Amino acid sequence: MSAAALRVARATATRAANKELERDLDAAFENYIAAARAFLSLANTYPALNDTARAEANKALERAEKIKRAKQNVRPVAREAFSADEQQHVLAQSSRVFGSRYSRWSSDSPNIEASDSQNQPAIDVGAPVEWRRAASVMPNGGLLNYSLEPQSVAQTVTGNCSVVASIAVCVRHQISFGSKLLLSSLYPQNQAGDPITSDNGCHSYKMLLNGTYREVVIDDLLPTNAESGELLCATTGSKQVFWPLLVEKAYMKAMGGYMFDGSNSSIDLHALIGWIPEPIHLAAPGLDKDRLFDRILGGFASGHCLLTLGTGKTSGDSVLASLIPLHDYAVLDVTQDGLLRISDPLSKTAVRQQTLSWDEVCAHFDSIYLSWDPTIYSHTQLLHGYLTSFTSEQGPSLNHRIRVAFSADSTNHNGDELLVLLTRHFPPSKDTPLPFVAIHALENSLMSSKDTRQLAARVALPLGDGLITFVASRQAPAAADGDNVECAFSLSLFCGRAVSIVPEPSKPLYTKKIEASFNSRNAGGSPLHSTFMNNPQWCLKFQPGPREHGRNTKSLLRLTVEASRGLPLNITVVWGSSKRITDIIEGDVVLDSGTYRYGLASVNNEVEISTYTIIVSAFAPKSIGPFSLTVESSIAFALDPIAQEGSGMYESVERGSWSLDTAGGGPSSGRYHLNPRYELNMPSPTRIIARLQLATRLANAALNLTVFTYDPKTKTLGREVATSGAYAESLSGALIPETNLPPGRYVLVPSTYATGVRSTFRLVLFSSIATVKPVLLNVA
Repeated sequence: MSAAALRVARATATRAANKELERDLDAAFENYIAAARAFLSLANTYPALNDTARAEANKALERAEKIKRAKQNVRPVAREAFSADEQQHVLAQSSRVFGSRYSRWSSDSPNIEASDSQNQPAIDVGAPVEWRRAASVMPNGGLLNYSLEPQSVAQTVTGNCSVVASIAVCVRHQISFGSKLLLSSLYPQNQAGDPITSDNGCHSYKMLLNGTYREVVIDDLLPTNAESGELLCATTGSKQVFWPLLVEKAYMKAMGGYMFDGSNSSIDLHALIGWIPEPIHLAAPGLDKDRLFDRILGGFASGHCLLTLGTGKTSGDSVLASLIPLHDYAVLDVTQDGLLRISDPLSKTAVRQQTLSWDEVCAHFDSIYLSWDPTIYSHTQLLHGYLTSFTSEQGPSLNHRIRVAFSADSTNHNGDELLVLLTRHFPPSKDTPLPFVAIHALENSLMSSKDTRQLAARVALPLGDGLITFVASRQAPAAADGDNVECAFSLSLFCGRAVSIVPEPSKPLYTKKIEASFNSRNAGGSPLHSTFMNNPQWCLKFQPGPREHGRNTKSLLRLTVEASRGLPLNITVVWGSSKRITDIIEGDVVLDSGTYRYGLASVNNEVEISTYTIIVSAFAPKSIGPFSLTVESSIAFALDPIAQEGSGMYESVERGSWSLDTAGGGPSSGRYHLNPRYELNMPSPTRIIARLQLATRLANAALNLTVFTYDPKTKTLGREVATSGAYAESLSGALIPETNLPPGRYVLVPSTYATGVRSTFRLVLFSSIATVKPVLLNVA
């Protein structure tokens, strides 16, 4: 098999060389990249071929780089995000967590070497630490005792209440349902699947870590106070059962030490037993608490749901003064009459257990952390990828797009929804900056974004077959030094219907990324505002190569704008040119991202090879902040910013009004001379642009703006020299386009078509001379 694969890779490299000799550099570049990928795959799959395959991969990459330098516009090769090689690459690169490397789990009979366990998890409790064998710490106990009760598992001095609470709820599940949660992942084991004492004192734990199950090797040395001999990790009290302490130690080792930054039980249990996390903020707007309780009760009673509770910075009023702020509590029972029995994992708490009503829980706790048995979903899918931050204009976008197809048939009661879990991988070191991650459903109103490593969301599915597109994105921070930082992630899908991840029909090969911002001048808001025309705009012009010329070719165009989580965004693409678009006309819209979405908006489709204008907007005017625009296309293109109206000229703004006496209407009214007049004094030839806008939108208020010559002695209007044209109702107002005027005196007349329209207006004049400004005349 390896020999055949090697022959295929070499044949691809030979084909690339032939294409290079034929001067078909696009095809040569594509084949060299394909050959390099094939060789690297061989190196990762067959250790015996590692040196040979990597050497040949380097040769192919060197030739590809030379072609790229020689031909600046060489057709790029798409990264195959869905390929098996790419998936394996992500998992391999994510094997290092907080400075330690964890191999993928390969066997249920692991070969546990003592050398793998020598590094003890960091611990700092302000006291001297001595690591002692479990048997010496608990001389009357042992590894396993099925009489262990959940309340016996207690936290001591380390700040890992969520981990101890997680272990406690698993012990309760073992008692109620005869399961082996946690126990089934601790090795070595006997034939019954129970963990047993290791001959060399070493154990391994099968942990779901960075997208796959990995082996975490530990020994049975436990941290104790060197002076008092007391345990500094979790304890099981008089039971003296130490398997929970080994589970805790394995997880603390993976998290970088006992004094880790804190977590919640949903995240902990996802790693420890692979159950699906669902953290819920109890004060979230629109939360149906009765429906939530029904879900919890059903899941708890059937053994498919584990839960813990978390307090916030304050634990409420004095009614429950015993609750500790920012603390996790295990839930050991849920009754049909709405009572929950909770247990405090902290060993020194005066009241370890208490029973609360559901209403009390909702009033005094900040969050509830649910964990769901994945077997309740008959269909699952898993995808791994990277969210990459790029500081240059060219390169992959920050987001990863996943299309999911779902069938009409439902095989269980969970067929009406799709549960989506986005997990940000742990970084290789604690110094690596961690970004926000977000998950968006483009055909749905879903958008979830938090400063957490996991996001779980439920998406309602319509009847019948269908397709839904998700976008996973990162929202900063990037590396402090500006380098490109790849943030690996895993996306898990759970559903009662058949689901599959569908590749894009064709991958955009050309990418440009623009870093821009909304500021006080260009934050124009939605098309409902007259200032919409001020929003950032770009001219997109396709540049087809020889292959596309002369054909009825279309390009796949994908646009994505990303900003802070609090900024609602939209992208609109219209037929255009290099000139600024001032009003959106329905027939001119080619693409529209639709409803304004917080933090991210995206749109994609095939479009004709032409010239377009891209408009990026936030929902409300004056919503300021940075954003990035990523444009991806299957055909090369140029992307140039469109200057603001009057760019490079001097701007003057006057605010005026039509009163009952001055609302003269149009020339046909016989009262046109009563309209407000603004004098313009041109000392030399001058270029001007003028715009008239209503301060507030009025129905049936058609506008016009006209420039006349003016004699200050007679105060009469002379000949018309520039006009906005016919009266029209336009949200952006009436515009006199750029006009050259000779030296002289002129007057600007703003008017409405109908008489008696009382309203305030805004008159904007752009001039090539700084001293030319509109001055209101007294026409009395």
